Amino acid sequence: MMLDLSHNELEGEIPSWLWRVGDDGFLFRFLNLSHNRLTHLQQPYKMRGLDFLDLHSNLLGGEIPTPHPSAAYVDSSSNSFTSIIPEIGNTLKRVMTFSAADNKLVGRIPPSLWNATGLQVLNLSRNSLSGHIPSAVGNLSRLQSLDLSFNALDEEIPGELARLTFLSFLNVSYNHLVGKIPLQKFPESSYVGNEGLCGSPLNISCDGRGREMYYVLLD
Repeated sequence: MMLDLSHNELEGEIPSWLWRVGDDGFLFRFLNLSHNRLTHLQQPYKMRGLDFLDLHSNLLGGEIPTPHPSAAYVDSSSNSFTSIIPEIGNTLKRVMTFSAADNKLVGRIPPSLWNATGLQVLNLSRNSLSGHIPSAVGNLSRLQSLDLSFNALDEEIPGELARLTFLSFLNVSYNHLVGKIPLQKFPESSYVGNEGLCGSPLNISCDGRGREMYYVLLD
């Protein structure tokens, strides 16, 4: 069963009856509520059998709702969400696309997200996420697209990213990353805005940077 209510100027809360439809013998597989003016969700909001949930471009805040573990596509981008449940990666066993871009997320990326080994697309760009990108990102062996740009992530880019043979898009620009770039197959635009990064494809020599710092100290 499919329900597409996108682009309808719907306002207020998402009614709880939507989440109870499955109790009457009908199963929503596809639910699109994007491009409205929805502000919050009535509890409880669990829906069994849901494969596709699109909430992007609304006015939703608080914690990103977690659909049934069967969900394969979850888009919560362009809202005002502030947090993701810590166990998100353990809950969404089948998720292939997860986007929470352009929200108000703070803190570290939930470690459980790196357990969602079916992920093909992960977009957490344009938030205020901090901390480092862990080596566990190498667990996402099916990942094709990773966008962590415009956050406050720090430390080095993990070399484990090089193990992701299907990765065809990477963007970690405009963070606080440092060190030598471990992947050269992506364009300069994937890395710009990180003053501490060096090496190809950036036109910044890691050795040259070291010498430059040394001379400054001598002065």
